[in-house]
Amino acid sequence: MLLAIAALTAMACSCYYWTSDAHRISMFRAHKSEYETLLNMLQHDRGLKFINSGLSVPEDPGIIGISPRRIAEYRRYMSKIGSAAIYYEPSVGSAVFTSGTVGAPVIVYFPMQSAAAAEKYGVPLDRPPAQSFHIEGNWCLSFGEVSLNTIVLLSFQSILNAKHAPIT
Repeated sequence: MLLAIAALTAMACSCYYWTSDAHRISMFRAHKSEYETLLNMLQHDRGLKFINSGLSVPEDPGIIGISPRRIAEYRRYMSKIGSAAIYYEPSVGSAVFTSGTVGAPVIVYFPMQSAAAAEKYGVPLDRPPAQSFHIEGNWCLSFGEVSLNTIVLLSFQSILNAKHAPIT
C-alpha cells in the first residue's frame, strides 16, 4: 500500500514537472524576441546584474548610466515573458530568467565559454550546465538545482563583490 502511494505521488509530481517544463518552453518560443531583447539590453547595460519588480543591482542603476525609464522598459518586457527576476553575469555572459513560481524551471542563456573562462568559473566549455534541456542556440531550460545554483552563485558573487568583500 505504501509503495502504491509513493508510486502515485511520484507520477503526479512527474506530470506536474513535465507540464511545467512544456509550458515554460512554449512561453519561451512564443516570446523569444522579448527574451532576446532583454538579453541584448543586459549585454548593453553590462553593469546591471539583477532586476525584479522592485529591486536592482546596483541598487541605483543611475550610477552606471541606466535611467529609470530603461529600468521600466526591462520590467515591461519581464512582465510580457512572465519573468519574476533576471540574474545576469557579464563576465560569463549567462542570464537566468526566473518565473514567480517556486520550483518552476528557469530559462537560461548560456554562451559557449573560452577555455580560460571555463576554468576560472568552473563552468562547462561547450555545453549548457548539467540538468538542463537544450531549447535552441544558447538557450536552455534548467530544472536542476546544481546548474541553477552555479549560475546564481556566479551572479551573487559578483553582486557581493560590488558591495562587500568576496565570498570565502
